[in-house]
Amino acid sequence: MSEELVVEIKDIVKRYSSSRKIAVNGLTLNITQGERFGLLGPNGTGKTTTIKAVCGLIRYNSGSIRIFDGLVPTHMSRVKHLVGYVPQDFALYPTLSGLENMKVFGALYGIDSRALKSTINELLAKYGLYEHRNKLVGHYSGGMRRRLNLIVGIMHNPKLLILDEPTTGIDIQSKKIIMDGLLELNRDGTTLLYTSHDLAEAQQLCSRFAVLDEGRKIFEGCLEDVKSMDSLEELYLSLTGHAVRD
Repeated sequence: MSEELVVEIKDIVKRYSSSRKIAVNGLTLNITQGERFGLLGPNGTGKTTTIKAVCGLIRYNSGSIRIFDGLVPTHMSRVKHLVGYVPQDFALYPTLSGLENMKVFGALYGIDSRALKSTINELLAKYGLYEHRNKLVGHYSGGMRRRLNLIVGIMHNPKLLILDEPTTGIDIQSKKIIMDGLLELNRDGTTLLYTSHDLAEAQQLCSRFAVLDEGRKIFEGCLEDVKSMDSLEELYLSLTGHAVRD
């Protein structure tokens, strides 16, 4: 694996004015080219906040974030074409068809019209949506929306793909299509930064991960680093406890 840094997070702190709690508290992470990096932790521990800060969607209070040597958010316009983002909430227009959604996002990415048509057809077929391309997204099933949500995040061929709970609440078949697609993207050189509550899925996908709790990093490494643990779930519970986090 190349040691080129794709994401460099140094001591970031994020506080929301609506809460006394520090959402992210001194987080430092380095993610290198080609990694499949998981950001894990209970509800409310700063995962989505970190993801949004890396994407330049929210400003952090202190520390620094660099993507491909561009400082976020200062140089985001310089590197944004290298980044794909698949949010937990659907980033789709429900009153447009799947095909129309892809045309809108393709135009936003500045994809050449001839290349765009080919890309749209290829991705719709690959993710099992070609026959549904003219159906309104508001009429899509949850699995279909999740697949389209991924497609619009990768259609510009990003070098870094950031995913926040990309398979939440979907059928097994759709989950497999998405997971297979992510692994293929990674084999082709795309670095993945991923969050999920599905630990079996995370163990399958991630080559390395960090666990957050109360906004702090409490573990970073891979499962093989902890010889006494047989599964990611076992390690996760040993770190975060068995109490429910609501």
